[in-house]
Amino acid sequence: MPSKILPDGWSELPLGDAARYINGRAFKPTEWSRKGLPIIRIQNLNDREKEFNCFDGEYDHIHYVQTGDILISWSASLGVYVWDRAPAVLNQHIFKVLPDESLVDRRYYVYAVQTILDEMKSRVHGATMRHIVKGDFQSLKIPVPPLATQRRIADVLE
Repeated sequence: MPSKILPDGWSELPLGDAARYINGRAFKPTEWSRKGLPIIRIQNLNDREKEFNCFDGEYDHIHYVQTGDILISWSASLGVYVWDRAPAVLNQHIFKVLPDESLVDRRYYVYAVQTILDEMKSRVHGATMRHIVKGDFQSLKIPVPPLATQRRIADVLE
């Protein structure tokens, strides 16, 4: 597919270059608890009323999510979210996104990913558990203006 025509100073950046993506942990139902940290599952991203399962054990710090963290669900349903609730731990099929802030403003990144969700959906695989494979995900490109412009765009959109 040819590159899109972009304004002067803009470029396209593959998602794989824009950020680091940490997949959540595969929590087993036997590990669920009524106490501890909430486990962020896709259902909790798609429906704020869904009850959380919790985890009361040890976890790797990379799976810890706090307010302001960017999350992308890449299986079952695709979406980009900014976590705005209490600290939690991340379940599988969701990426915690660590943007390379020397290239992309984190607020702008969320809006840019929203613009390519339809393209992302066109690349899903699987019959029962629809998902995008990491290579296809990372090759998707977002439009990237200079950082100062990204910040102004995010300010306006917010």
